[in-house]
Amino acid sequence: VKFKADCLYSRDIGIILLYRWLGYRVVYEMHKPFETRHGQWIFKKIAAKIKIVAISEALQRYVVAEYNVLSKNVLVAHDGVALQDFVLVSAADRARRKTDLFKASAAVTVILYAGSLQTGKGAEMLPALAGQLGASVLVAVLGGDSAPAGSPPNLVYLGHKPSVEVAGYLSAADLLI
Repeated sequence: VKFKADCLYSRDIGIILLYRWLGYRVVYEMHKPFETRHGQWIFKKIAAKIKIVAISEALQRYVVAEYNVLSKNVLVAHDGVALQDFVLVSAADRARRKTDLFKASAAVTVILYAGSLQTGKGAEMLPALAGQLGASVLVAVLGGDSAPAGSPPNLVYLGHKPSVEVAGYLSAADLLI
């Protein structure tokens, strides 16, 4: 009650409903259609009264058609990558970049995982994968600061990197997970 925000922004439709009911201006960020009837029901009741951010034009069209929302009330803010950050590079430049970024020889295959380390995203399988692949493959992880205890030596955690550096790591790897 003491919190006096100008606007609340959330990806949780329940929070949006609560704060809308309390009289706040709210913005709901939507990543996909609702998977539950409960969420659909809540959204249907308040969609015309709130601002919405959708991560694609397809999702915006879906919201407009399915929930009778004015398209001007659904902002599209793409959730993705800026392709201009990726440039085609020669094999020699890619080998140099791999050596610089991963401290790996050009002869070593670099497999890179970049993303959340939350359980269920697959990152928990990387130590076993690295162990099975052996020394000719480097498994690198963007995010996380250290490898779990007992990890093989060809598993490297590179830590968090500024977003401007991520494209360089991605383009230098041989395989992305």
